[in-house]
Amino acid sequence: MWKDQSLVTVEKAEELCVEILVKDEGKRPWNCFFTYASCEDNIRLEQFRLMCSFIPTGDFNDVLHKEEKEGGRE
Repeated sequence: MWKDQSLVTVEKAEELCVEILVKDEGKRPWNCFFTYASCEDNIRLEQFRLMCSFIPTGDFNDVLHKEEKEGGRE
């Protein structure tokens, strides 16, 4: 997948998200987003809103039930 002709550029970097642009010789450029989702509900909702038109990958800190949570803040 990665070749010497690939050019990877950081387009945007924030505390919990990095967006990169990948350009491969002779191919269409594409973006990739790496996310570490916030534990704060209001921040997490905004992160998910921004990602809704992409295929998300990353650590979303997703706990379906409070009983699953171990450690950290309550």
